[in-house]
Amino acid sequence: MRNAVLCALFLWGVSAALQFQNAAFSADIGADPDEPAHVVTSLMLRDYLAHGLIKGEHPLHFARDYYDHFPKVALGHYPPGFYLLSGAWLLPCPTKHALMLFIGLLSGVLGAVTAVMACRCGLARVSASIVGLWVVLLPITQKLSMLVMSDLLLASLCLLAVAAFASFLDKPAAPSALLFGVLAAAAILTKASAVALALVPPLSILALGRWRLCLNWRLWLAPVPVALTALPWTLFTMKITQEGMSGQSTAEYFPEALKFYASAAVQTFGPIILVAATIPVIVSVPKLWKRSGHANTNAVVLGCFGVSLASLYLVSPTGFSSRYLLPLAPLLLIAAAFAFSLLRAVWHHRMAAGACVGLGAMASLILLGGVEPKVASGIAAMAEEITARAPGGKVLISSDARGEGALVAEMAFRIPDRCASPWSIVRASKFMASSDWSGRDYQAAFANREEFTAALQSDRIGWIVEDVSVPDSYLQKHHLQIKEWCSALSAATTITASRQGATMPGTVSLFQTPVVGEGKP
Repeated sequence: MRNAVLCALFLWGVSAALQFQNAAFSADIGADPDEPAHVVTSLMLRDYLAHGLIKGEHPLHFARDYYDHFPKVALGHYPPGFYLLSGAWLLPCPTKHALMLFIGLLSGVLGAVTAVMACRCGLARVSASIVGLWVVLLPITQKLSMLVMSDLLLASLCLLAVAAFASFLDKPAAPSALLFGVLAAAAILTKASAVALALVPPLSILALGRWRLCLNWRLWLAPVPVALTALPWTLFTMKITQEGMSGQSTAEYFPEALKFYASAAVQTFGPIILVAATIPVIVSVPKLWKRSGHANTNAVVLGCFGVSLASLYLVSPTGFSSRYLLPLAPLLLIAAAFAFSLLRAVWHHRMAAGACVGLGAMASLILLGGVEPKVASGIAAMAEEITARAPGGKVLISSDARGEGALVAEMAFRIPDRCASPWSIVRASKFMASSDWSGRDYQAAFANREEFTAALQSDRIGWIVEDVSVPDSYLQKHHLQIKEWCSALSAATTITASRQGATMPGTVSLFQTPVVGEGKP
């Protein structure tokens, strides 16, 4: 345990150094469309723990009021696990830098848990330590360490749950069964894709041929924590989360998912890792099939989790993203490390296995290439400009999901008392249009400038922020309307903005509307 903690702290330092190098601390929030929602929801949980809970406020009422000022609260669309931890972390210091340090810590924890799991799978300590560092250095891990997202926590919890079930298989006991259930529930309450852990017990029992465990009452303790916590939450929020589904049938989704994730796996892990990881599988599967030799329980359960998670991604129409592959990284690197350690036979030295794993890791990282720094600027400077111009008011932001969310998050960080905020942010995608969570069924709300001006007057919106750095592929009718209708206004200030993937910088302009004087509420 002590070594694992020291390993996590060391890897946290490595991750923090990489975050600094990749501009994670200096860039704006909003490099990913989901990042602002995670930031604002973390701040909301923090503020509820610090103020709302003490005052005895109802959590739903608190959340609704918070959303009225900072409309990027995503609790319900996403489970509460990540936000409870990040909110508690922010209690002493609710700043962007503190939140990024928390993400760095999660990266270090993932590396340490991976190293421990590698040891349990049979790798020597030196090789296992290299695998832990390898996970942190992977481009996918570095990219997620730049963003405030729940994927790093999800991967760590899934790996811990796998280790707990492997312990149960080796020594069936009630505590290990319950621990697996608790960790599985925590993972599902972090991100719904952790439901793939439900297939780990049957697949593992099938692979190992330990059928008698099905009659062991201790095994059936594992679902109890999930049934008491994650299941009620999932049922309660099912109607909300369905809005994030693609709407395709499994038959329509499967071929697209297979094509996307096959390509994403090659780009994310590279041929060296993928080819090396298949070697232990090719060697071990026939032995498992014939029940010959002694199988490492941890390795088998880890492999079953990989099969279960990959199957879920191929049949559940939740959309595509290469970051969903992160929980597969530990098992692929552990398997690849075993393949590289086989080369120790040609180098007769006690450190040969570690050296071979280290060289394999270096080769894979070199082939994968470097990581582009986080690019997002302009919105934080605009939030600073707005709060310096007036003591409060309503601000309409016209941008895409990243830009809208970025202003909400950056404004939230700059308001000391968010529970009684003098500022409210209004998203143009909601004020000037209607659509579901995923942007489907889009309809513009205003037919002409007169209707728009009347709505500004009615809602007492004193400021408009127009982000013209929105890519052409994301432009919708209300973006064109705001551009036309603001052309008659004189910009109070214009700031250069940049974003990930943009070919050139754009601008973010601030306009004061003629309907509310100085923009005060």
